Amino acid sequence: MSMRRPSILGNGHRLLLGLVMGLLVALDVSAHRGHGMWTEVAWAGNGFEIIHRIHLSDALRVLETMETEASVESMEGLALLALYVEANFSVSSQSGRATLSTLGAEIDDDFLYVFQEWLTPLPEQTPVFTSSVLLDIEPGAHSYVNYQAPGINETLQLETGALHPQRHQSLSEQPLLSL
Repeated sequence: MSMRRPSILGNGHRLLLGLVMGLLVALDVSAHRGHGMWTEVAWAGNGFEIIHRIHLSDALRVLETMETEASVESMEGLALLALYVEANFSVSSQSGRATLSTLGAEIDDDFLYVFQEWLTPLPEQTPVFTSSVLLDIEPGAHSYVNYQAPGINETLQLETGALHPQRHQSLSEQPLLSL
């Protein structure tokens, strides 16, 4: 005869534990990803290479607002999204608004990448970046720019606001804790 060891949890506790675990899994599954764009601006010797990264679900929403039949994977869809970024992202330096050349776009995994370049001498100061990318579909969207030039590697968070273009603020300038 084998002796069965008594369970620490009674049937009621097992049911409660199961419900709690199910709730935790449901909360984890329904966690929401923030909306935003991450931009790399890197010095390349005769100018800057600019790469924008947008989550594919946000890119799909942008394309839907254009009322086009183009698929996000099609050449037309990629071109429309690249032109959208071009129209909603700008750079200014001491000499004025920069002329950016849009080179193209591609999808990799769950992200849309838009490629631009800015042919310019190395600016003496960090340029001003403005962006309204995604604000038309998500007013609380965030934009980050990682600016890399000789001796400089800084990440900027652009201010959000649906009514105003986003301007950069260095992450080191932001308070770590607001009371």
